[in-house]
Amino acid sequence: MSDKHDLFIRYGLLLGMFIFLVLGVLALGQDPDFVFDRFLSAGFFLFFFFFYKKMGLKLPVLLIGLGALILHHLKLYGGVYFGFQFDMIMHFTGAFAVSLILYQYLQHCDGFSCSSKTKLCALTILAVAGLGTFIEITEYFGYAKLPAGEGILHYGLGDEGDWADSISDMLFNLLGGTVGIVVMVIAHYRKRSNIRNLKLFLTSLVH
Repeated sequence: MSDKHDLFIRYGLLLGMFIFLVLGVLALGQDPDFVFDRFLSAGFFLFFFFFYKKMGLKLPVLLIGLGALILHHLKLYGGVYFGFQFDMIMHFTGAFAVSLILYQYLQHCDGFSCSSKTKLCALTILAVAGLGTFIEITEYFGYAKLPAGEGILHYGLGDEGDWADSISDMLFNLLGGTVGIVVMVIAHYRKRSNIRNLKLFLTSLVH
């Protein structure tokens, strides 16, 4: 990655952090349900500012992650789009973005054997499922301890249904993570010279 490219990404991450910090401060008086979400998003930008390069993340993956984050902050919960509740779409999109980030990181991380694509895919899926379960726990905390509202810590629009909602959320997390893995595998083998390797990889999944 060129220095100019790296500088562009770092400035973008810093700008995103400051935007969400400002939005978080404004939310203190105008939209208290989303205060935590906006400061958490600012923290994500700061984290990736320092570590995206060490994690081996590329610009397209960062942009997809940004898109998922913005989608969450559009506050469309409670609506139905293309036949799906927005909460389902958000869980699918979030898991899709997280799976891309984790897969790309695990491909480049030190001290981890990434020689087996099957193991890499399985580990990524399990990590996405685990993160999704943790989010469900935080939502239960919001249901039990906090007043109704929007945002990741509150029980409100998009969360109706108790057990059915939790199962739906985890199912769409799993679907989003799986689609993300498929996309990354196809991207890895997109060159014609790697078509044979792709066939061998798919065969290894069957046998």
